[in-house]
Amino acid sequence: VQPHHGDLDDARAPPSQSHVPLNGPATAGRTCLRGRGGKSGKTAQNKAEIFSPPYLFKGARPTISAPPSTVGYGQAMTITTPAAASITSVTLVKAGAVTHQIDADQRSVPLSFTKSAGSLTAQVPSNANFAPPGY
Repeated sequence: VQPHHGDLDDARAPPSQSHVPLNGPATAGRTCLRGRGGKSGKTAQNKAEIFSPPYLFKGARPTISAPPSTVGYGQAMTITTPAAASITSVTLVKAGAVTHQIDADQRSVPLSFTKSAGSLTAQVPSNANFAPPGY
């Protein structure tokens, strides 16, 4: 199986049949858990489960109209969004670095922020101890 291609979820097809390249993260918010057990051939057990987190069904998610391209330590970051009035928290989340199903470097940093018409102004941490470079 090629590591950057999806497999056809067909129990009758050989498991090494790759089809769709997975060149980017899924944005729908769902996760597919797949596994295979038993012997090969007719007794193989191919299973898949789609997990949909409960927050997907709590209404529309906010959109960012004009994200900042870069921001430095200790600076204020302006986030333009039509949903500014309804936002209750702003958080930096580090991109995943998963290996063997564990992400030992996952971070979530809540930011203080203020609201104005159509935008939020969030305060970025003042040093790399809270948000390492590339965050």
